[in-house]
Amino acid sequence: MKKKLCLYGILFAMSISGCTQAGNDSADVENETMIVNGVDEEKEESEPPVTEEMILQGSDETTEATDLSDSNQTENTSKIDLAIMNGVHNIYTGYIDDTEIRMKISRQDQYLSAAFITRADEEWNFEGELRNTGEFELRNANGEFMRGMIEQENKYLPLIGTGEISGKPIEFFLRMETYIPIGDDFDNYYSGGGLGGWPEDIEAFAKKIKSSVNNKEEFLKLFHYPTVIHINGESIAVQNEEEMGIQYDKLIAEDSFREEIEHMFTKYLFKNYMGVCVEYGIIWFDGNEIQTINFRNSTD
Repeated sequence: MKKKLCLYGILFAMSISGCTQAGNDSADVENETMIVNGVDEEKEESEPPVTEEMILQGSDETTEATDLSDSNQTENTSKIDLAIMNGVHNIYTGYIDDTEIRMKISRQDQYLSAAFITRADEEWNFEGELRNTGEFELRNANGEFMRGMIEQENKYLPLIGTGEISGKPIEFFLRMETYIPIGDDFDNYYSGGGLGGWPEDIEAFAKKIKSSVNNKEEFLKLFHYPTVIHINGESIAVQNEEEMGIQYDKLIAEDSFREEIEHMFTKYLFKNYMGVCVEYGIIWFDGNEIQTINFRNSTD
């Protein structure tokens, strides 16, 4: 594959009190922490908790996708259960050729329902099945398909494969980023785990953030006031639109901030009791209001 993500699987916060480990007790699972909002690990007390645990999946052994013995079948199935977990909406990020995507694969036993979105908000939908050999296949009514397997890569289990989309052969590489339990409403992937909220509303507001970032007047109206934002390690209390306007002028001059929001993913977003975050916590929002910004210029 030409590109591989450096962002590994974030373990989804299953309750207000903390995170719940996924997978089997016998699996080789370790914990690390990852900054998801672009600020330092050591934060001031006024800042929200912004780290989630990572899943380090798999074992040191490699597994062939075909011609497996019965014992290897059992081992490979356990890796399937880690890489594409059952009863949850598995959220991956990765690449189809050189195009970055965010993909949801919802699994109920062997059945898979999948969809992905690009940073340009182009969307594709698929259905498919999981095979005990560690392989899976996704397809849609247009004849497009993605066939893949679970690859061993150190302690991680990325999904790799080939397919055909828009009449062109493709290769893909995906890593799990987070997951959301399947709730009572299969089509509402925010309904599980006590989260709540409708995808249409959540993602419509995410698109509004994306489309408004270069319009100062519109962007300032999206915030809850008063609030505290965090820019380049500094916590800044903001009382109203006028004060936010001063900070906006500083932020919009930051090419990396503007570009990340202009090209942010707007579907299959991370959500917990704090709200919804985009681009690993650069912006957190709840309902139809931005709650905070957490941004650090990588050159600082």
